[in-house]
Amino acid sequence: METYVHHLPGRLRVRSDRAKNPVVARSLDETLGAMPGVSSVRVNVTTGSVLVRYNVAQINATALLQTLRMRNLPPASTPPPALLPPHSRIRNRISHPPVRLAVRVRRKVVRTAFDYLVERAFERATILLLAAIF
Repeated sequence: METYVHHLPGRLRVRSDRAKNPVVARSLDETLGAMPGVSSVRVNVTTGSVLVRYNVAQINATALLQTLRMRNLPPASTPPPALLPPHSRIRNRISHPPVRLAVRVRRKVVRTAFDYLVERAFERATILLLAAIF
């Protein structure tokens, strides 16, 4: 299971494959929404993202993550919330090298095509300029 946690004071995002299940998503929405200090909960079943906005004076990320752990989201391998500084990103997986390779190849192809078009335009402009002069 892939898990991603991003935390800012007052805002916590967790992404997990389990949140793609509509029954789990509804349960998370109801459970987190009923907690005091939670102002909004948005669960996106397409991406598996759970976004919780909360009042830092009433509740903290530690309590929210503990609640998520009780719901088996995210798994126990996620570091304790006390170790999550603001703006932290934790990924419990290795990025997919084929995806990175595909992005690099696409960028190279686009860059090569752009360079070719600019070169051709420059050649034509030069030929037209020389033809106008002579």
